[in-house]
Amino acid sequence: MSLPNYETEVISAILNSENFLSDNLERLDAQDFNHEVSKTLFNVVKRLYITGKPINQSIVYTEMTEEEKKKVSVSLLMEIKSAYISDVMVKPHLKKLKDLSDKRKIMTALRSANAEIKAEKNSEEIIQNLLETLETISGMKQEDFFSTMPEVMAKIIHEMEHGVNDTSIKTGYRKLDAHTNGFYPGDLIVLGGRPSMGKTAFALSLMDRMAKNGANSLIFEMEMKDMKLAKRLIAQASKTNLKKMNTYTHSQEELSLIVNQMAKYEQENRIFMDTTPGISVESVRAKVKKYKQKYNINLVVIDHIGLMHMYNKDNENGSISHISKTLKQIAIEFDVVVLALSQLNRGVEQRAEKRPMLSDLRSSGSLEQDADTVMLIYRDSYYKKEEGEDIEVDELEINIAKGRDIGTTMLKFPYNLVTQYIGQYDF
Repeated sequence: MSLPNYETEVISAILNSENFLSDNLERLDAQDFNHEVSKTLFNVVKRLYITGKPINQSIVYTEMTEEEKKKVSVSLLMEIKSAYISDVMVKPHLKKLKDLSDKRKIMTALRSANAEIKAEKNSEEIIQNLLETLETISGMKQEDFFSTMPEVMAKIIHEMEHGVNDTSIKTGYRKLDAHTNGFYPGDLIVLGGRPSMGKTAFALSLMDRMAKNGANSLIFEMEMKDMKLAKRLIAQASKTNLKKMNTYTHSQEELSLIVNQMAKYEQENRIFMDTTPGISVESVRAKVKKYKQKYNINLVVIDHIGLMHMYNKDNENGSISHISKTLKQIAIEFDVVVLALSQLNRGVEQRAEKRPMLSDLRSSGSLEQDADTVMLIYRDSYYKKEEGEDIEVDELEINIAKGRDIGTTMLKFPYNLVTQYIGQYDF
């Protein structure tokens, strides 16, 4: 039986080079090969490698079952083994093998989706199944995160000799940066609060301030359309009346501030938004991957976790656990900061002390466990203002209730409810 040249070369390298086999065993499986001969030999060699047995022509043939020997004769085994060139020379063949394998898997996924369409399955379910399959195929190409201690020690010595390469992104808030040293790529940060506390306002303020420090932000906004979200950003950054943004009945001075801020946003182009309602965490991952490559995204904001698509609405804890774990994986895989906004349980409203605690997070076990930092937001005046009282300037409390490696603290910021501008105190 004649095998394609690329399959012959790869299988021959597996049979001849233990280094090639150990380097590529995890990224290969039998289904990557198109012919039964190649699949059979790969499975036999893998069994030998896992059990620690030597890999040579005699042992490979002896290891085969009677059924496998019907597919691979001794002469064919010898022919394939003798085709070996070198580990370096076989790399283009390995690349072609994986490329064709991925294409076959994609075709299988599309045929499966087509069958689901004919079976009149729900379109959302079809899309999610297809996305999951494509992400699995794509996931096989992820970088290797394995490290040895000598390799890590060499990195630490390099830092000691040449100084630390600070990869943190400064938030622009002095006290927050002093406590956290900024946000680090790979971190999942949860911002929890009851409705109307200022979660979105604080997230937008962080995006705006971090953009001034050179960071590109992508927000997945599920409560507002793009223009409404942009108006909030503009009003906040220009310190102008947000309500008037719907009618543009500002003074000439305010309009001038608004136009100038719009020009800055247009010129800088550092803030990006996706307003897909009820987006799934798998779709978030796919889009982060796309826009990381296109725009070098540094900060990803989710507003908010409770509005994301949940596969099992009868099991909110399980769904949120899946979302939080995937968001943490996204942060690590794409080297971004993920800021995920989360609602708090209604139980807060039943207590005399309204300040939130970690246990108030919805499905707090998974969110608290997966997050590197948990910030809880609170406005005392929200509960203590008199009926009909109109407060313009308020105080925002940010309680860092969990901080991996940084500890906990309470920070306060002046918050203008008219403009949504969140400033900082000089003291």
